[in-house]
Amino acid sequence: MTMPTPLPAAFPPIIDMNTTTQQPRSVRRRLVHLLSRQWDGLMALVIVAVAQLLMAGIQYLLDGNSVDLPPSILAMAVVFVGFAVSGYFLPGVDKFYQRRLRCSADLLNRHMSIGFTIPFVMICRSPLADGRTIGLIVLCFVLTGVLNTVFSYFLALPLQCIMVRWDKRSSDHADPGAGVTEGRRGQKLRGPIKSICDVASMDSCLKPSADEASEEAQSEEKHSVSQDEESSPRHNRENTNRPPRWSQSRQWALRNPMLIICWLLTIFVGIPLRYAIHNDAVLSTCLLFSIWLSLLAIQVGIKSSQRLRPWLRALLCGMFNAVLWTSLAMITYVFVDGAISHRSLPAMLDTLQTNITFSTYVLQAVRGNSLGQSMAAGDIALSILNAGLVSWGLKLYEYRQQLLSRAGLTVFTVSSVVALGNVVCGPLLAYVVGLGPASRDLAFAARSVTLALGSPVMTRLGGDISLNATMVVVSGIVYQMGLGFGVGVWLEQKIISVSRRRTVIRTGESLQQQQQQQQQEVCAAAASPAAALQAAPGATTTTSTSSTTPRVDYDTEAQQKSAAAATVGSARAGSCSAAFRRDTDDPCQVAAGITIGINAAAMGTAYLYETKSDAAPFAALSMIALGVMTVVFSTIQPIAHWIVAKVATGDLA
Repeated sequence: MTMPTPLPAAFPPIIDMNTTTQQPRSVRRRLVHLLSRQWDGLMALVIVAVAQLLMAGIQYLLDGNSVDLPPSILAMAVVFVGFAVSGYFLPGVDKFYQRRLRCSADLLNRHMSIGFTIPFVMICRSPLADGRTIGLIVLCFVLTGVLNTVFSYFLALPLQCIMVRWDKRSSDHADPGAGVTEGRRGQKLRGPIKSICDVASMDSCLKPSADEASEEAQSEEKHSVSQDEESSPRHNRENTNRPPRWSQSRQWALRNPMLIICWLLTIFVGIPLRYAIHNDAVLSTCLLFSIWLSLLAIQVGIKSSQRLRPWLRALLCGMFNAVLWTSLAMITYVFVDGAISHRSLPAMLDTLQTNITFSTYVLQAVRGNSLGQSMAAGDIALSILNAGLVSWGLKLYEYRQQLLSRAGLTVFTVSSVVALGNVVCGPLLAYVVGLGPASRDLAFAARSVTLALGSPVMTRLGGDISLNATMVVVSGIVYQMGLGFGVGVWLEQKIISVSRRRTVIRTGESLQQQQQQQQQEVCAAAASPAAALQAAPGATTTTSTSSTTPRVDYDTEAQQKSAAAATVGSARAGSCSAAFRRDTDDPCQVAAGITIGINAAAMGTAYLYETKSDAAPFAALSMIALGVMTVVFSTIQPIAHWIVAKVATGDLA
C-alpha cells in the first residue's frame, strides 16, 4: 500500500477569490461611509458658521432700530423664505438641499439639544426656596401642563378633521374621478410615515442606524456561512479563530471617532491646562462634549441591542436621557471643581458661561469693540443651539407643502388660542393656588414658550425669568423622557383603537343594511324562478327522472353572492384603510405635533427631529407660532395691564 505523496512546500495555497474580493469591498465601503460622515460633520460646522453670521447681521439691524426680538427665530424665517422663493424660481435648489444639506442639517438637529443643558445648570444660580413654595410651583406646573396638553390636542384633532373633510369635499367637487385615481396611485407610491413615538430611529448621519448595522451584520453572516459551506475545514478553522470582540470594538471605534477624540482631549489636554495655567474653558468644553457623545452612544447601543426586549429598550432609552444626565454631570463637575479650587458656586458658573457667543464676537468686531473675556463651554453649546434653531428653516422648507396646506392653518389657530389662554389664565391660576409673589405668578404667562421668545415676555410683564426658564427646560425633559418611555406609543394606540372601533361600528351598520337588501333580493328571486331565469341569462334548467318539475341551477346567483361578498370585504378594508392611512395631513399626526411643539417647545421639537418624525415640522411651526403670539398678546397694553393689575392687587372680580 503506497502512501500518497505530500504536496511540495512551495505549492501555493488555494485562494478563495470571493473572500479576497469581499474583504476589500467591505473595507472600502466602511471607509467611504466614514469619509461621508466626516464630510457631513464639516458641512454642519459650515451651517453653524453661516447661521451665526446671519444672526449677527440681524442683531445689528435690530439694535439699530431698537427692536427687541430673538435673532435666531428671525434668521430661521429668513432661511425658510429664502429657500422657498429660490426653489420656486430655480428647480435645482431642492435637489441641492437633498444632496448637500439635508444630512448635515439632520446631524445638527441631533446635537443641538446640548445647548439645553446650560439653562438647566444655571438653575443653581437661583436661591433655594422653601418647601411650601416648591410644592406650589410643582402643583401649578403640573396643572398647567395637563390642561395645556389636553386642550391643545383635543382642539387640534377635531379642527384638523374638519380641515381634511373640507379639503376632500372641495377636491371631490373639482374632479370626482381624481380621488379613485389618487387612492390607487397612493397605494403604490405612498410609503409608511414614521410615527412621532418611534423611539427606534435615533441614529443620524454621524452614526449608522441600527437597521443598517444589522443589515450589514446579516450580510456578513450570510457571506461567512456561504464560505463555510463551500470552503475547506482549514478555512473553517480560520473563520472560527477570528476574534469577534476585536472586530466589534473596531467597528464601534470607527462609528464613534469624535467620542474617542473628545475623551482623549479631556484627559491629556483639558486636565493639564486646568491645573497648569488655570484654564477652565478647555476642560469644561471637552468634558461637556465627551459626556454628551457618551450618552448618545449608550442610547444607540441600547436601541440596536437584540438581546433586550422592546419594552426594556424603551425603558432604558428613556432613563438615559442625554439632556438630563449631561446637565447633572456638569452640575457635579461645577461643585467638585469648586470644592477642589476653593471657589464659590457663582464663580464656577461664570467660568461655564460668559454670555459671549460667536455672533457676539462678530457683532463686536464690526462695531470696533474688544471683549475682555472669551467663549466658555456654555457659550459654545448655546451657539450650536441657536444654529440648530436657524437650521429649522431648512426643515420647514423641506416640509413646505404640509405647512402651506390646511394643516398650517390648524397650527396657527390652535397656537393662537393656547397663547391667549396662557397669557390670561396662567398667572390667574397661579394666583388662585396661592403661589405669590406677582413675579412668580406672571412667570406662568409664558410657561412653555421657548427661551428665545420667553425672555422678552417676562421682561415686559415683570415675571421671574429664572423660574420661567426652569419650567421650560423641565417641561422639555419630561416630554422627552415620556416619549422615550413609550407613553406616546400607548396614547397613540389608545386613540387609534377608539377611532377604529367607531369606524367599524359605522361600517358595520352600513354593511348590515347592504346585507339585508341583498337577502331581500335573493328571497324575491327564489320566490319567482321564472323571473330569476329571465334576469339571469346564464342560468340553466335540468330535469330529473323522478320529477318533471324544472330545477333552476343558480350558478349566476352564486356568482353574484360571491361578488357581493367580495365587494363588501373590499368596502370594509377600503373604509378602514382610508380611515387610518397616514398621509401628510393625518389629524392624529398633526395634533400630536402641535401638542409637543406647544408644551415641550424646542426640546420636544428637537426630539422629533432626532427620531426623524414627520410630525416635527408641525411641532416647529406650532412652537414658533405660540412664541410669536405670546409676544404679540403681551405687547397689547390693555391685556398686559389687566393681567398685571389682577395679579398684583388680587382683585379678580
